Amino acid sequence: AYAINSIKDYYYAKLEKMDLLSLYYDIEMPLINVLFDMEMQGFKIDKNELVELGNKYKEEIVEIKNEISNYYNSLIIFNYLNTNVSDINYNLRSKYYNYEWINIHKNGLILNVNVKAKDNLDVNYDSDTVGDIYASHDGIVYKTFVKRGKLLVQNNFFVRKGDLLVSGNLLYGSSYINYDYYVKAEAFILACVFDIVNIEIKKMESSLKRSGKIEVFKRFSFVNKKLNCSFENYETEIIESDSLFKRDKIICYELIETINYYSYDEALLMAKSIIFSKFNEKVVHNDEKIIDIYLNKYTYDEDYYYFNFLLKSYKNIALFKEFDS
Repeated sequence: AYAINSIKDYYYAKLEKMDLLSLYYDIEMPLINVLFDMEMQGFKIDKNELVELGNKYKEEIVEIKNEISNYYNSLIIFNYLNTNVSDINYNLRSKYYNYEWINIHKNGLILNVNVKAKDNLDVNYDSDTVGDIYASHDGIVYKTFVKRGKLLVQNNFFVRKGDLLVSGNLLYGSSYINYDYYVKAEAFILACVFDIVNIEIKKMESSLKRSGKIEVFKRFSFVNKKLNCSFENYETEIIESDSLFKRDKIICYELIETINYYSYDEALLMAKSIIFSKFNEKVVHNDEKIIDIYLNKYTYDEDYYYFNFLLKSYKNIALFKEFDS
């Protein structure tokens, strides 16, 4: 408490400088009481269901441990694997195909086992189309969400374009295909992806902008006659409409041509802005984002700047392909 009190004034000043005092007093502080009430209230659980679930997982853990014990030999007090980890993982996934994911990996002298159970095979859905999810890009898997299908990769896996990520075959890994258990795989696979992006920016660009001069006209709304505006280039806006007498008040804004000359720094910022804009147009999930943009090289001529970027991003690489039986 003494230590916290000693830094109170320092952080209060920082909050005030960042204009965050209203957030602190109006949201953060009142939220403490809400969180306390939630903690004191708690929530109800089905004790019998919890015990049943615990017993089920205990039995499965014992079964998997016994299975893995077949792959190591004992020497006095030491155990060592009698085959490589890749073969063990393949055999485990073939036998325990009902799990969404199962694998082992060595961490020094310790053997770690990762199991992700999938209790129910999801075959009840409205779709005559079945198929799998493949990688649309090379990348390193960062996050996965599978709505339907069997996940075949995990976080930090490197995958290549075209690799199978999620199988619609819910019995994937077994020695046969049962088409009654082949579904339309649906998943979101977020990966760290690197792309090469080329952008061209004109050194000079002309555009029409309002000069500030206006002319005002009134005409009947049912008359589609061109306005007698003295401006060479203009745009119009109806600012007042009389529904009783069907008359409109129209303003003509003069447009003049302006020419912008872009420096290297301005063109570079514009190129990066275009990359962000195009990326965001394709975003379907909040976790998709640009991590960094690296400028590889640039060249120029009389009319254009030419930029070559390396784009690092988190992108959904899940690409559905219909299964062709």
